[in-house]
Amino acid sequence: MQDSRIKRLISNLKLRNIDAFFLESFDEVNEKLLNMIPGDNTVGVGHSITVQNSGIVEKLIKRGNIVFDKTAVISKEESKQIKKKALTADWLFLASANPSSAELNFPSTPIPLMGFHG
Repeated sequence: MQDSRIKRLISNLKLRNIDAFFLESFDEVNEKLLNMIPGDNTVGVGHSITVQNSGIVEKLIKRGNIVFDKTAVISKEESKQIKKKALTADWLFLASANPSSAELNFPSTPIPLMGFHG
């Protein structure tokens, strides 16, 4: 069930050309993202605990997507290279909506994930 605060957040994100959805669980989030992101697309991942905890990165990799995730590398040089590749990914990046929601003076939604298509 969406309350007025969640509706307002979704509306504010859409004003910024961000497609927003309210989903109740990581299972729903993963299903939505797997349906939205084609299996042959590359995906960049922001440094987000929410994204990491959702399990979507592993599901995308298992499905065959190339995922640019700087948290999966060891050296600073590798991280730098992955960040550059993430900026040119088909799906620019998956990240938590927490910074955006804070900027909008709105508390985080239960599963605040965003995806930006490049």
